Formats: sequence, structure tokens, C-alpha cells
Amino acid sequence: MTKHGTKLGIDFITISPKEVKESEDPRFKILPVEMRVRSSYKQLGSFLGSLDELKKGLIKVDSFDIDPHEIEKSIVATDLTVDIYFSSVEEEG
Repeated sequence: MTKHGTKLGIDFITISPKEVKESEDPRFKILPVEMRVRSSYKQLGSFLGSLDELKKGLIKVDSFDIDPHEIEKSIVATDLTVDIYFSSVEEEG
């Protein structure tokens, strides 16, 4: 996700994974990740809109809060919480 975002011009300031939690579907667990990013509005929109294209997992934006830069209004700092869904079922080899 960070490689993908960086390619779109997202500057990841902080990333903080939280405790894994259960999902409504017992086949999956959820890893909530809180992050603060810096970008333009356009870069943020492109990033959020493209998360469903990632092939290695399902990512849901749980919440976000956008703060414009005090001087450069085209730059925003965004606090995001995303839920990364992953399989809790072990694959048989």
C-alpha cells in the first residue's frame, strides 16, 4: 500500500498498525492501520480511489480527517484509518 501511495505522490508521515481484530466473516481478520499522510487533494483522491485495485489484500477506509496546510492551501495533511482484511484460514499445501 505504501509503495502504491508513494508512486501517486503520497508522503507517508506516520504509520501505526493496531491490534488485529475479528471480522463478521470468520474467514478473515482485520488489521486496522492509522496513518498520517501529506499530499495534494488530487493525489489523495487518486490514492483513496485506487485502493480497491490492490491485488494483495482488501483495504477499506474506515475514517479520514483532512487538514489543509496553513500557508499552501493545495497541500493537505490527512489522518486515515484503514482496515486491511486478510485470511485467517491457513491454506493447505
